[in-house]
Amino acid sequence: MGVFIAYILKSSFCLVIFYLLYKWMMANETFFRLNRTIILFFWLLAFLLPAINPSELQNTNLVMDITSGSVDMSNYAALDKNSDKIQTDHQSYIIYSLICVVYFIGLLIITIKQIIIWSQLFRLIRKGKHINYDSYCLVIVEGEQYPFSWMKYIIISEKDYKESYIEIIAHEKAHIQHKHSLELLIVDVLLLLQWFNPAAWLLKQEMQSVHEYEADNDVLSAGIDAKSYQLLLIKKAVGTSRYTMANSFNHSSLKKRITMMLKEKSNPWARAKYIMVLPLAALSVVAFAHPKVSEVSKTFSESKISELWTDPQEKKPVEKAKFPGDEKEAYRFIAKNIKYPALAQEAGVEGRVECLVTIGTDGSIKNVRITKPVNKYLDKEVIRIMNEMPKWEPAQIDGKAVESTIPFGVVFKFDGSNIQSESDTDIIVVGYGPKNI
Repeated sequence: MGVFIAYILKSSFCLVIFYLLYKWMMANETFFRLNRTIILFFWLLAFLLPAINPSELQNTNLVMDITSGSVDMSNYAALDKNSDKIQTDHQSYIIYSLICVVYFIGLLIITIKQIIIWSQLFRLIRKGKHINYDSYCLVIVEGEQYPFSWMKYIIISEKDYKESYIEIIAHEKAHIQHKHSLELLIVDVLLLLQWFNPAAWLLKQEMQSVHEYEADNDVLSAGIDAKSYQLLLIKKAVGTSRYTMANSFNHSSLKKRITMMLKEKSNPWARAKYIMVLPLAALSVVAFAHPKVSEVSKTFSESKISELWTDPQEKKPVEKAKFPGDEKEAYRFIAKNIKYPALAQEAGVEGRVECLVTIGTDGSIKNVRITKPVNKYLDKEVIRIMNEMPKWEPAQIDGKAVESTIPFGVVFKFDGSNIQSESDTDIIVVGYGPKNI
């Protein structure tokens, strides 16, 4: 559940960035078809980018088979100090669980609202008088009804049918020909998942506005008098349609629509600015891969809705991951098997390599991530030895195995060097230096 919430939050961040980019660079251009495509692309990209994890594309199972000098382990410390980081703050779990509950309650409410609107729309279409044409079906209804189109249907009141038939039908036919309803349907489905995000609603409004601009442009291109058409828009501007998934004749800001009708066509070279989307998408992927973002995402991913109804005082204690044998065996294993790479010794490279070792629910080493690199040879040697560790006993919460992350520090130093360890649990690997090889 937490994985899904983390994914939705990343997607929400993308939509905010994309909306701001669109308003800044594209909203005033007359490339209506291109703008429609870009907005739809933004929606799809916002849900695709968070699913890309660049860190998983890296090969962490690198093995170095280089023999080297000796190993000195100056002291052993209990694993408790390192494994404290897997302790779970139950209050945080409750907060994350509340976020999940609020999100899904909102999702349920918005879904029910949409279902009601859909049922009203279908009922309206069924009870109206149908006149079938080749490319659309005209539905004439009694009483007050703002003209709108949905899929192949054009819904219009008897009064509008008699008074403004040509202009309104031309406008709504343009919506049908460009398949605007299908685009809104896609956006509405995605919008359900982003109901809490104002940028998502604003981006949908931008798409609806572009639909109207494009339909208006088609009407004027068909030869209908611009002044009479604009007067009709003013006449129909009062009120709004309650069918948000449909293309309403009077949708969008009247002033903006008339402005777009009178505006000169955008310079074709202005399309070059749309290329900005590609580096922005790449930047989003890089941002999601940042360690700080990954840690927050991981915290959400490990949260559980069930924690909300459990009293933290009644929870079973968290059991930390354990290396086979006693707590010192992990350090003994590393000390016995790690080597000081000969190429690093020849180059005179020393330093402290820090890493995070992820232990899976089955106890296997799932991932080794270098958090403080020193040199490619030293880093690869740390990755190699960590991946060769035998299976651990996985950490547990409430008796259920969970992933955990344990930090390790490995100090590579030459005999007589002044390099000091930074933690009592550091593993110290002693080499002889380039002069002694």
